Amino acid sequence: QPSAIICGAPGVGKTFRITQKIKSKGYRMMDNYFIIKGKCTPMSVYQTLFEYSHPGDLIVIDDADDIIKNELSINLLKAACDSSDERWVNYGTSKPIPAAPERAEMNPDLPWEVDDKGRTCYPRNFLFQGSVIIITNMAAGQLDTALRNRSLLCDLAFTTKECLEIIETLMPKLGVGKLSDSSKKEARY
Repeated sequence: QPSAIICGAPGVGKTFRITQKIKSKGYRMMDNYFIIKGKCTPMSVYQTLFEYSHPGDLIVIDDADDIIKNELSINLLKAACDSSDERWVNYGTSKPIPAAPERAEMNPDLPWEVDDKGRTCYPRNFLFQGSVIIITNMAAGQLDTALRNRSLLCDLAFTTKECLEIIETLMPKLGVGKLSDSSKKEARY
């Protein structure tokens, strides 16, 4: 699978664990991986997919749920995460999308296009050979079914029983010297 989705409650360590693993594998930010956080337009998703489209490149979408709620962004991700041998991503526009000159200089080996004014532009389609990891607080059932089915899914949802077991395990360690044993016992039930 060219993609993975990590979903679950806030604070369970999704981002921390993923970024630690990425760094331990020798990835370097802006070199062969990129993290999208916060607001991101579909055009920006397309541009990032293009700029990190080489084999071994990695894009991490972290707490940018607008992307996985936006139909156009979802369609771009579905193309990039497709299970076929060749994953072509398209952004059909009537005019080429100009690129900042520094973007093209940073990635001279990408198949940039040139418009009729001689400006470097993003191509209208390209072959995506990278990988994508999506980290979200959304529940797995809230995600687009096709995107979810094209990705390895790790749902860190806890059952009520698991939450109670965690609370029971933590209670003896909380408020050491501040909470009475009867308060801790009451919290367990």
